[in-house]
Amino acid sequence: MILALLAVLSMVTEVAALPFLFTRFRPQINWTQPRMERWVIEEQPRSIEPHLDLVNHPNRTHSAATSGDGSDAEFLQRLVSIRHNQTSKSRMLWYDVGSGDGLVYPPFVDKALKLLNLKQVAFEIENSVMSKVTCTACRAGSGMLQHQIQSGKTDAELIRMISDYCTNLNIQSARVCQGVAQLFGSELIYVIKRVNLSPDELCSFIIGDGCGDVYNPYHEWEVIFPPVPKPPRLADLPIPLEAAPFFKVLHISDTHYDPHYAEGSNADCNEPLCCRLSSGRPATPNAAAGKWGDYRKCDTPKRTVDHMLEHIAETHKDIDYILWTGDLPPHDVWNQTKEENLAIIKETVKQMVEKFPGIPIFPALGNHESAPVNSFPPPYVNQVDISISWLYDELDIQWRRWLPQSVTHTVRRGAFYSVLVRPGFRIISLNMNYCNNKNWWLLLNSTDPATELQWFITSCRVQSSPMRRFM
Repeated sequence: MILALLAVLSMVTEVAALPFLFTRFRPQINWTQPRMERWVIEEQPRSIEPHLDLVNHPNRTHSAATSGDGSDAEFLQRLVSIRHNQTSKSRMLWYDVGSGDGLVYPPFVDKALKLLNLKQVAFEIENSVMSKVTCTACRAGSGMLQHQIQSGKTDAELIRMISDYCTNLNIQSARVCQGVAQLFGSELIYVIKRVNLSPDELCSFIIGDGCGDVYNPYHEWEVIFPPVPKPPRLADLPIPLEAAPFFKVLHISDTHYDPHYAEGSNADCNEPLCCRLSSGRPATPNAAAGKWGDYRKCDTPKRTVDHMLEHIAETHKDIDYILWTGDLPPHDVWNQTKEENLAIIKETVKQMVEKFPGIPIFPALGNHESAPVNSFPPPYVNQVDISISWLYDELDIQWRRWLPQSVTHTVRRGAFYSVLVRPGFRIISLNMNYCNNKNWWLLLNSTDPATELQWFITSCRVQSSPMRRFM
């Protein structure tokens, strides 16, 4: 969504102010009114036929104007009223006939809206399916944001601008636009101010192959393999016999527990997440959120998570261990706080402990655990207000219920660890958010964040032997 918000910045300035996008644009001609003698229209000769028929053009006037006498005086009064409305409502950028405000989008903006298709951009980003439409929006938006930063606008002005444009272009509701601008805007501006990358380089990194493969030497790096002989390759193992010993493993992922889920609320709202009291009343009975959840834009109520875990615990009493791969908070990414995400993590850990006492659980981190989502600064970003230690430190405390104290250092450094399950079998949990191109912090330096991959290679080579297995 943030790319869609950035893209609108490129639509609201004069084309001549975008030299980095429109290199062939002709320079503006400074035209001045020539000096003339006193000229009064009433004293000039009139044509037999009028130059312009008075028509209530839908792009300029309301259809309500036809209800009057159609006189020149009424028409002029109508134009004055439109002008007054434009200046009195400072938040509006332009007016739309469909909404009854009088004016349509300016031609340049209307063309840009059709070209960038911001609704499609928002949809593609939400569903992680990128196309050339998103790429074009990304390049235009990031270039314009860089231009606005260089022009001296403050962070507060930029965030307010993004929020207002998002609202006025109906990309999302006003509160979603404001929340996204506040949560993501400050982080994005912080990063953009500290990188020397072109819009092509930025968007190639963020979007990937869908936006070209622009070479950037800052994102080319290698890890070192330790000087340990590689163990000999094992012969292909035969298929295990039916009576061979086995593990029973439970894998739980993406529960997205929503503490604000409300049965009967609107499940078909105009925001990224529904089924809450704030989503309003459903328009029809079919649009109401169900008791156990809903397949539309909703997350999971607590009762569903509880019953699911209870059913698993009662049905499978011989589970050897559990792989728990994160994504615990809901999808209200515009309205999240660090405190609420930590509360959800603690609540879900409590559920797991109660439902599966004595069973080893090996957790991994999802991209939704951070606030804002996908925001995982590497360890060198250590300022108190933007460091990720608020999350990793709490994860170390919560995961200590199942993990040994020896993993504290790597969990607090980057939320990754290695544990020996039993002789010859080791589990390694990696934090893959350092490989996520939606993690804006990697634009600063993507070189092996938290030295995770180097640690991973070293751990595998040092611990490797023909009798050891890794997961």
